[in-house]
Amino acid sequence: MRDGLPANDAEYFRAKKIVGTIGRGTRIRLITSPKGVDREFATQYWAEVEALL
Repeated sequence: MRDGLPANDAEYFRAKKIVGTIGRGTRIRLITSPKGVDREFATQYWAEVEALL
């Protein structure tokens, strides 16, 4: 998980801090609608989520 949507520039992977991970199979709830960010190699989708315990 990151602390927000990164900018769509060459430094995007350094723009936001990693704040944790969500394990495989963890149920999540979308807080915001996914936003597509077009990278050279693929479209990445970002959304604010909440892990359900």
